[in-house]
Amino acid sequence: MKRLIFIIFVVFAIFTAQGAKLVSVRSIVEPEFVGVELSFDTRVDTFKINANPAKTVYSLVVEKVAGKNLLLPVQVGPLEAVSIVEGEGRLYVNFFHLIPVQRPSINLSNNSMSVRFRRARRFSKEEYVFTGEEVPLREVLKYIMGESYLNLNYVISEKLETEKIKLTMRLAGMGADDVFRDLLLTKSGRISYAYLPDGTLYLGTPEEVSQRVDAFWQTYGGVKLSESGIEELRSRLPMSTLVEYVPEKGILFVYGDLESHMKISQLLSTISPVTQMEYDYSRLSQYYDLSEIGKKVSDFLNRLKTGEEDGKPLIPDVEFSNVPEAGKAMIWVPEQDKGLLISLLQAFESNLINERRRLLKEETPSEEASFKTLEVKEEPLRNDVKAILELLSIDYKEISSGFAIKVSEAQFRQLLALKNEVAKRYQAPVTELRRISRYIDEDMAKVLADMVAPQRVEEFELVLLEGRKLSNVVKLKGRPDQIDIAVETVERALDVLGENEVKKLYKVEEENVQDLSATLRTAFPSLNVEV
Repeated sequence: MKRLIFIIFVVFAIFTAQGAKLVSVRSIVEPEFVGVELSFDTRVDTFKINANPAKTVYSLVVEKVAGKNLLLPVQVGPLEAVSIVEGEGRLYVNFFHLIPVQRPSINLSNNSMSVRFRRARRFSKEEYVFTGEEVPLREVLKYIMGESYLNLNYVISEKLETEKIKLTMRLAGMGADDVFRDLLLTKSGRISYAYLPDGTLYLGTPEEVSQRVDAFWQTYGGVKLSESGIEELRSRLPMSTLVEYVPEKGILFVYGDLESHMKISQLLSTISPVTQMEYDYSRLSQYYDLSEIGKKVSDFLNRLKTGEEDGKPLIPDVEFSNVPEAGKAMIWVPEQDKGLLISLLQAFESNLINERRRLLKEETPSEEASFKTLEVKEEPLRNDVKAILELLSIDYKEISSGFAIKVSEAQFRQLLALKNEVAKRYQAPVTELRRISRYIDEDMAKVLADMVAPQRVEEFELVLLEGRKLSNVVKLKGRPDQIDIAVETVERALDVLGENEVKKLYKVEEENVQDLSATLRTAFPSLNVEV
């Protein structure tokens, strides 16, 4: 599995009367090590480092140093993330790991301090493991946790004893810690894990783990929140809770106690306009090598997200995490686009199977292609159908009534279904008055309008009657199904969170906007930040 490594460089300046100042933090990613380099405005010499009993969390305390609180996601080798917290004239640098690790090497050079943790052993080039059969999860873990690789004692809960996973894994060149991370992503939401004080890994369902240990890791998929929303979420949790957000994948990695996990689960189930689905394409392994089909799946989903060269994307808000070795992808898609995505994936599979069967000369007469006309006259819908044809690599010729194509009867039926599915986007919007359970004011209505905007509701306004400042009647404009989803989202948000919490999550105070913008521009010079 190819892995993209992002080196994040964050720069800031803190002015204090005494002591050193933290100037920058840079992630270190090397073949054998991973860590960070801390740069100060003067040399620092007084520090100490401690670990929790399981050696999965290390805390570096640097004396007489001022800095700024930040979280640096890493997700390479054993290192998940690094958090920096200033307090009492000290700088606390916390390293959160996927697996127990040995004490790091710490090197001082001029005004810099580098902290490096050793990465797990990589699998040799000759190794080829798991060839598409469905195997118990415990067998996979037994291999990567063995003495030659992670060398970890582990316990699997009773409910996971029979858990199976179907995968083809080519481990050549991959670190055992990275393979473990990929397996956890594949089973996102199904598996939690924690380390006992003696370093033993305990894997179970989220419910089982929460009953046995105080703090544990959990992965949450399908998360769509603003950066300010994530920061507000962190601010309402204990300092010991790590919340790492990967926006491009829509994933939260959380390390915390049961209360923190319950609060996060409740929050995300309320406000997320995204649905999570698992796409299992391992059945295509009878026609293609899984690494090859994995690349095709990633390309297909990326094209759905970014669009073809001259057209707009069909589903711009789709996110995914693909693990070719497992023959699965976790996909997060707006609820209103789920039906279209499923239909597109079915057509994508059919095309791949037909292509391979043609090469193998397995076609039957009923599958032979013939010329047909796919009628589409409305301009917006016509553009989307054109994008579908290009996405599925179907040759076409534009004609006045639509598209002339050469496809089989089965393909034509699929295309008609896809056309009808995407045509729902262009149904005439309706305007409805709806009652909600609570009375709200105009400011709260604006917050709720922002919340339901991802569901493509064109209008959400409070209807004030007889000069009242509060009302429980709102006016919405959109498709009927969109209106239903929007009202349900609003009701759940108000019931679970209450008005104050909803406002906190979605509101960025005006005086903080410029600071946030300046920080983003400094950290990411190539980023276009509009305020």
